[in-house]
Amino acid sequence: MALQCSGRAPTALRARRGTAPLPLLALALLVLCGGAAAKEVGCRSKFGPYIEGAAVDKAGNVYAVSWDRKLGSVGKVATAGDGACSAAAATPANVIGLRVLPDGSFLGAGFDGKKVVLIKDGATTTFCADPAMVSPNDLAISPKTGFVYVSGQAWKDNNAVGDGDVWLCRGKGAPAVRLAQLGRTNGIEVSADGGWLFVSESFNKGGNPVSNVIWRFPIAADGAIDAAKKELVIDFEAADGSGKTDVDGMRLDAAGRLYVTRHNGAAVVVVDPMGTNKVLERIPLPFSAPTNLEFGGPDGKTLYVVGRCGFRTPYGTGDGCIEAIDRPVAGLYWSNLQKGLPKVAV
Repeated sequence: MALQCSGRAPTALRARRGTAPLPLLALALLVLCGGAAAKEVGCRSKFGPYIEGAAVDKAGNVYAVSWDRKLGSVGKVATAGDGACSAAAATPANVIGLRVLPDGSFLGAGFDGKKVVLIKDGATTTFCADPAMVSPNDLAISPKTGFVYVSGQAWKDNNAVGDGDVWLCRGKGAPAVRLAQLGRTNGIEVSADGGWLFVSESFNKGGNPVSNVIWRFPIAADGAIDAAKKELVIDFEAADGSGKTDVDGMRLDAAGRLYVTRHNGAAVVVVDPMGTNKVLERIPLPFSAPTNLEFGGPDGKTLYVVGRCGFRTPYGTGDGCIEAIDRPVAGLYWSNLQKGLPKVAV
């Protein structure tokens, strides 16, 4: 029987968190169905299984958390020259989402501290915080205003609205403002013109994901959103039958395409964030659990995807991997850094 490739995720890849896809079949299906080739960066022994928070600086160097297998430690991959890996920053906060500011300092989502932290000149301070935050997970920054948007989630067997949220931080020391309560929120990004906020929302039932969608919200001049005005970007169950595969990190390229990691889906998918249910491309990965991604390299055109190495690797075990994939367009965040953006009030 001939293998037929389609826009739907192969059945072997539509696996729930904690359930292993079939590694050889999954990888064969992805490779045979085409897609950009991923190449592993040689840092496997340096990052732990909780690798997350992919971020980029102005020079195109890429960063991730779980360096030396510690949640509060940030590692750096020099994307020019020999691609050396090294320690970049350490913080007492357990950070997961990460962004590098134009001056080289970091903003990190402190998932167990209900705050966003600023890591600068070897010191960690609170950027914004609120005890009502669910659990900060990832960050996005408006290139127009420098305002910081924070997603958060509580992993529960059965999720309800309120197990995820979206917060706005207008600057260091300013009050954090809750913008929306949703199901589990994870991936988050802001459009190039600062006019739209993109947020993923997921729900579990019986301990497994059953729904994964991405919404867009119009952003008002003061940075706020009206949760009632959300519009559907994509419902993955309707689009390609992969609603049970979690959305994790999200990043835009400079052409406005949204890149989305599918945790336990062994892939990054590219969607049209201003369309509805439009999967433009599927990029296969040689590991099943990608967590986050960012564009880097000297020209900003290399997509770096981080996640737990291998297939069937139990959660919390093994090493963290970084895969590099050449793309035709630079990343939006890298492009903004070349202009000195975003200008965050720190």
